[in-house]
Amino acid sequence: MLNSIYEYVISRSEDNNKFRQSIMDQYQRNARFSRMHIKALLLPLFMLTKAREKKKYFFFSTKYDEIITKLPRDEVCIIGGPKQLLFAVKNNLSLISNMDFWGELSEGLKDYKISPGLPGKSRALEAEISKLILPNSVFIIDNDSMPMKRLLIDIMRKCGAKICLVQDGIFQEKTAPHIIHGWYSDRVLCYDVYQQKIIANKLPNHIRIDVVGFYKKIHFYELSKNARKICFLGQPWYKYGEDYCEKYLSILSGVEGVFQNHEFYYKPHPWEDNAPYIHAIKNIAKGSMDEAFGNFDVFISLTSTALLEATLAGKIAIQVIDDKFECDDLATYNYAYSLSSGEINTDKFEQLINRGPILKVAPTVDTISLYTEYFQQEKYM
Repeated sequence: MLNSIYEYVISRSEDNNKFRQSIMDQYQRNARFSRMHIKALLLPLFMLTKAREKKKYFFFSTKYDEIITKLPRDEVCIIGGPKQLLFAVKNNLSLISNMDFWGELSEGLKDYKISPGLPGKSRALEAEISKLILPNSVFIIDNDSMPMKRLLIDIMRKCGAKICLVQDGIFQEKTAPHIIHGWYSDRVLCYDVYQQKIIANKLPNHIRIDVVGFYKKIHFYELSKNARKICFLGQPWYKYGEDYCEKYLSILSGVEGVFQNHEFYYKPHPWEDNAPYIHAIKNIAKGSMDEAFGNFDVFISLTSTALLEATLAGKIAIQVIDDKFECDDLATYNYAYSLSSGEINTDKFEQLINRGPILKVAPTVDTISLYTEYFQQEKYM
């Protein structure tokens, strides 16, 4: 499978010539933490968290931290770097470092070839993990497409672990099958029956798709009775080319003009740190999404999964649909209200806001418990 680790990047780069570079930049930034002086500094903590007994649950990173901390600690092992190391120390969890692979993978991205040092390091990690695997071990990931994930999937599968992908973003009917995640997993755990149907229509029949729910708990807020505070949820469309960037900024400008008499803020996507327009935006909302849900009443975006999160938080979520940004109408699934980019300067926004939130009361289902039950009952086997 080593030969397929760059397959997704190659495919995505055919549609977007900046995609490979953005992944290379990310991997090169991560590779800085594998320098000898940093590794020496962190060595005592890595030794403290070193896995010495067999584990049932292996997680890539700590994205699913709420699920991780609900499982028996002595059965969990995290694969990651410095950020995950601190989480492991804090929560008394085991950790396996993947820091040595970022540089090898970023080097391979230059010409889509396996770097000379990668096979040896891969075999060494396989030897380490093979000593920790149980017959019912599972590797839990947020996507199975990127080079690092593909590499680790190859290793975990050789060691005998099941591969379980937990959905971390909305999938679209309009999305081409080769772009969707799940191709290299044994199980895909998704939000609801709508997502299950979409995924099932894209992936091979042997991959099972189970409905569990949203992967994290979202605090439900009562909507403010005061003047509406608006938050536009940013997306890094500039990475797809100048034409995408220009259209995106045109939509943003139009929406901002509609709400010029309201408090209007822009919350950047983490990948917008280096966006050429970011410093020209006046009001930037900082902090986590949870903080944003506490501070704003109305959330607007194009295709962001955070619109669904806003709805789950009891807020008013509005999707702006434009043909340039291929996306399903999220109103079809009650994830958000929607309007077309051609309706921005009409009274449609006001009509949607006056409806109030889609969810009037807080959801009663504890999805974190559903996930922990799924794993503890070994439904992935």
